[in-house]
Amino acid sequence: MTLAVGSTVRIRDGAGKKHPFTCRAIVATISGDNTVSLVRDDLAPVPLGRVGNFIVAPLFNSVGRSVEECESSVDDLIELLPFEDKSGNEIADSLATAEKVELYKSRGDQLLRLNDYTCAAAYYEAALSFIASKSNVSIGGTCIA
Repeated sequence: MTLAVGSTVRIRDGAGKKHPFTCRAIVATISGDNTVSLVRDDLAPVPLGRVGNFIVAPLFNSVGRSVEECESSVDDLIELLPFEDKSGNEIADSLATAEKVELYKSRGDQLLRLNDYTCAAAYYEAALSFIASKSNVSIGGTCIA
């Protein structure tokens, strides 16, 4: 992995805990002794750029207000998945709604397997928003068959 100040990486957290997780962080400084200083993302999920508000996930009023700095070994860092840069979401814009739903759901699944629950929630919500925008039935609504 190539590290640079200002790059975004995923950090393993909660090692030895019952439910370890990962989260995204921005590299602040790189030391010569195999450690990096990081600024972590909020643990509250944030809607993906064009999606707007969440449909199912709770709203967190503290999003973007807390900044947590930490130090970590380079060995505890994981590269972001290829779709997590901006271009990965632009490709999805050209797809049909059903394909977008499946794409965002599968991306959420990949993030969930990495124990990055925050980012996974954002991708699942994006998939739900595509369904809700094309449907006359709202999520949580009642249907009579």
